[in-house]
Amino acid sequence: MSESSLPADRIFSCEKCAGEIRIPYDLPPTTAPCPLCGQEITSPPPPPRPAPSATGPPVDLTPVESHAERPREPARGPAQAAGSAASVASAP
Repeated sequence: MSESSLPADRIFSCEKCAGEIRIPYDLPPTTAPCPLCGQEITSPPPPPRPAPSATGPPVDLTPVESHAERPREPARGPAQAAGSAASVASAP
């Protein structure tokens, strides 16, 4: 099961009133009053995440050229652009 296919919520029961409480799937153990009866309760830890599938789709391990490896082009500011236009205009 991929992380995007994990359920959004999980449900546990209050030990005092047996009411069902819905909490976010990845919420760590948290102590708070039961929203139904007010008894202080601690949510259970999230279940372990399933291991990644060994038979999943193939992964492309081809290196990708990073921006740091590319030669940088000189920046062209307004002064440089105007200067190059002036030199072209004054050319014979």
